[in-house]
This record gives sequence, C-alpha cells and structure tokens, in this order.
Amino acid sequence: MRDFRFLQPDDLSAVLKAKQDERENGRILAGGTNLLSYIKLGRVKEGLLIDITRLKELKQIEEKAEHITFGASLTIQDLIESPVLRKRLPGFFESLQLFGNPLIRAKATLGGNIADASPIADTAPILLVLDAVVNIASSRGERTVELARFFTGVGKTVLEPDEVLTSIKVPVHAESRTKMLKLGLRKGTACSVTSTAVRLEMADGTIQDLRVAMGGVAPTPLRAYSVEQALTGKRFSVDEIETHASLLRQDISPISDVRGTAEYRREVSVKLLKRALKTAAGMEV
Repeated sequence: MRDFRFLQPDDLSAVLKAKQDERENGRILAGGTNLLSYIKLGRVKEGLLIDITRLKELKQIEEKAEHITFGASLTIQDLIESPVLRKRLPGFFESLQLFGNPLIRAKATLGGNIADASPIADTAPILLVLDAVVNIASSRGERTVELARFFTGVGKTVLEPDEVLTSIKVPVHAESRTKMLKLGLRKGTACSVTSTAVRLEMADGTIQDLRVAMGGVAPTPLRAYSVEQALTGKRFSVDEIETHASLLRQDISPISDVRGTAEYRREVSVKLLKRALKTAAGMEV
C-alpha cells in the first residue's frame, strides 16, 4: 500500500475537490468490496483513496410520491432493512436477497455496485427495468443520467474523471409487477452466469408496458428492447411468451468463459426470461 494516499473528508465538497485535483487517480472508497480486491490483484497500483463513509448525505433515503432516491453509500443491507424499500419497491427489495452473502451485503454499497460497471452487477438489471436515474456531481455542477445510458463497457461508465455518483432515483410503478432471477454455478454467493429482471404492467390480460433487462450477456447490463417491443400490446399467454422470448437473442452478445459458453448463456437467458415473465404475471412455473 506504499503507493497509495488516504483522505477521509467530512463533506461532499471536499470529495469533489479531491476528485477535481486527482481525477482518475482519485479512487472512491466506500464498502471497498471491489476496490480492495483490485488493489490486492495489482489492477489498481496507486492513487488517492477517498473514503466517503463519513458523508451522511450519501446515506439518506428520500421518499416522495412518485420516486425514491437512495444515497450511493447505502449498503445493500441498509436497503434490505429499509421499510420504505420493502413497502414501496417490493421487487427491488426481493432482488437484493440474491446479492452476495451477509458479509458482502453489510459492506457493499449500491453506488459502488453500479459505478463498478460489471456486466454481472446484481443491482443493475432490476434498476434498469425500474427506469432508475443516477445523480452525478462534480465541482462543476450536477447532472442526471438514465441508468440505461450510464454503462458504456466493461468497467466503464459515462462518469467523467472528476465526477462522483451521489444517488440513485428510482420511480415507483405502483401498477407494475417486477421479478428478478439469477443463475450461478452453485447456490450461495457465486457470481451470476446470467441474470434477468422484468417489469410487467397489464390490463384486462393485455401487456400495457414491459421492461426486460439482462446481466452477464454483454459487455454491459442492458435492456432487451426487441422483446419489450414485440410483447407490448399482446395478450399475455404462454404461447406469446414462448413465441417472442427467443427474440432476446437479438439483444444479447454473451461470451464464453469459465462459467459457461456463449451458447449456453443464450439458451439459459431465454429460459430465465420466460420464467421471470410467467412469475411476474402470477403464473406457476
């Protein structure tokens, strides 16, 4: 650790000043579940570690009628224990049970999981279908970005070198049903081979609105627009699901690695999607 410096600011302005000065060498440290691993592996070798754990403004939950804003430094366990999340966004709450293990959930932060931009980030698919927006700050000002446009590649985002992700705003879709499924090589804390999330809104048996998002099947977590467009406006039925779920192959571009081949991921992803849609609609699977 001799090539690292350490800073523990008491307010956001000091964090933004450090990022302005250090840019790429300013490493935001919150839970550290990813960053400390990168340091141990030698992928990150130097820089200023900016510890943001003292910043109370990044640990707030702001509840409004149409949306809820979550501070980026909230841990996954903080979210699980939030009665606001459980009541207002039950699908998001349920999805967090799939995140890591109790030790990881106690340290890993929501903002860190998003900003790390892993293709298999566990919170990304469910937040994508919920139409989440990320709030970003720098010494130059603030801006918001739709999560669907936030990821640009493996480990890459739209964040500029002097910017910090400060919070995530999640709309509340009272009439929608959401479901996330994750497949790993074993039960427990395994990284996902692929994951899928859906948000479904129906009226009189017809799909009025649909969001589908996937993880582990492309360089970034992504929305499956082909499936969304094909099923929106259709009567919800097993036949329609079986017919149109295969369009998912047009939206994804999985690779082969130690957890599975590209073809295996394609086939499993289609099956997961079918199951998620049926479960969200209240059908037995």
